[in-house]
Amino acid sequence: MSETPDASLAVDHMTLSQTPLQLTSGCFRPALETLTPLRARVAMDPPKAGRAPRPRLREALVSGLCLALAAWALPSCVFLGLAGRSRGGAERAPLLRAVAVEESVKTSRPWKPPRPPLVPMLFETFNVSDNTDVKAIAGYISGVLEESEALRIVDMKVMTRKARSKALYILAYINAKEVRTTAQILPRQRDGRCRLRVIRDFPVTEDPDPAILRVGSNTNATALANLIAYRLRSVETMGGDSRANTVKLELLGTAASTIALMAVEKAHCMTSREMAVVARFAKSDEGEDERPIISATVTAT
Repeated sequence: MSETPDASLAVDHMTLSQTPLQLTSGCFRPALETLTPLRARVAMDPPKAGRAPRPRLREALVSGLCLALAAWALPSCVFLGLAGRSRGGAERAPLLRAVAVEESVKTSRPWKPPRPPLVPMLFETFNVSDNTDVKAIAGYISGVLEESEALRIVDMKVMTRKARSKALYILAYINAKEVRTTAQILPRQRDGRCRLRVIRDFPVTEDPDPAILRVGSNTNATALANLIAYRLRSVETMGGDSRANTVKLELLGTAASTIALMAVEKAHCMTSREMAVVARFAKSDEGEDERPIISATVTAT
């Protein structure tokens, strides 16, 4: 039985139109299959009266539309196909995870231990870590400072970032009964850890009415450091004097203690001035309140 030209053209056109369906890896196959009868019908429609048939133009238009859909759907299909295999296929998921871990290991920096200082510790040093008990170490430092009559100085080193919040609380508990202890900000050594020098009976002349800066958990440490440096740095137009000698920080919570210590250390670097910190509890019921408010005066000596 011989085929008509229109029928053979429809068969060839349907064969050509199935090529994009194989490129999409079955992702958008149902949507393209619904378009297959439409493409076949368009190819088999007889030309209207008065017009010459143009099978090549129709074939080119339909094929171009199919190729455009396949090119648009191919990246999404590949992504969805990989995601489906990683969730459904147990044999391909470990391979993908292994490659990701290997790449992350290659791009990460090798771990290096902290570099030890090149000089010995001048005074007895207490390390403050995440597991340090604030009240216990404050009582021990108070005992050490009271025993020695000639040298009443100890150093305190903050070992981790989380331990920064404990430094000012330790100073406040040391001054809980009587304010006799002052802390100085020390430059960092090769290990890059924050250091404080705690001195007993070291009087600091403070301003009578210093500006009060309230510090919370959402305070920006850099902005606070800029404000402290603005108040305490020397001004050339004022003959080298500073706008103030002391600022007072009110710390609301442990997170505020961390931010305040970072800000004071940054201000120390900005102003190139020696910073003396006197921390005390703002209320007398520091033992009853779980989050006592600390009042710390920062003076540029």
